[in-house]
Amino acid sequence: GEMQILLAHHHRYGQQKTAPHLLQSPPPLLYGLIAGFVEVGESLEHAVVREVAEEVNISLSDIRYVSSQPWPFPSNLMLGFRASYAAGEIVIQEDELSHADFFDLSNLPKIPSKGSIAYELIAQIANEQGILL
Repeated sequence: GEMQILLAHHHRYGQQKTAPHLLQSPPPLLYGLIAGFVEVGESLEHAVVREVAEEVNISLSDIRYVSSQPWPFPSNLMLGFRASYAAGEIVIQEDELSHADFFDLSNLPKIPSKGSIAYELIAQIANEQGILL
């Protein structure tokens, strides 16, 4: 089938509010990539493996650095990696995430905006499959 990408809805992106008295549908939920912090003494690659395992119970292989972006907190840097699915069924860490799933690249939910490292990573994978975002 079509290539898929793992995306998650983080609590920090807000919750879907239902308002039956309104004629408008609530805005779609924003889905992004799994993110986390590097622990003291940990390699970057190990941090990627650990964060994904902790947040969604998925094992990875073929971890590759892609790019970096300044983060809006002093002395912080966001690093972007790509990896392949190795094993596991999604089990979300409920204190961090409200939902996670594998999405077809041609049918993505609302994703972070252009200019963010998350958008650039998602767009890179989609473009490689001939899908323009």
